[in-house]
Amino acid sequence: MSEICINGRKIGDGYAPFVIAEACDNHMGNLDTAKEMVLNAKLVGADCIKFQHHLPDEEMLPDVPMSSNFDIPLYEFLKLHALKLEQHEELKRYCDE
Repeated sequence: MSEICINGRKIGDGYAPFVIAEACDNHMGNLDTAKEMVLNAKLVGADCIKFQHHLPDEEMLPDVPMSSNFDIPLYEFLKLHALKLEQHEELKRYCDE
């Protein structure tokens, strides 16, 4: 495996693993919960945390058939639980601090 560098840290054979915490949409649209997830990921030693940013109106059609994985259509779920763009910007500022 070749090595890569992220923020000055080498990753690859012979280096410590780079740990990514996956947050997805588990914050359920709550900015305070998202911040708590970041803090907990840091406390347990994660090197970074990955959130997904969804803008349902820009990435999907509202009348997509319902999935058996959700009680409501995915479009509606994301409309209810996705962080707003301003919240993502605030979350990024929080992480930078």
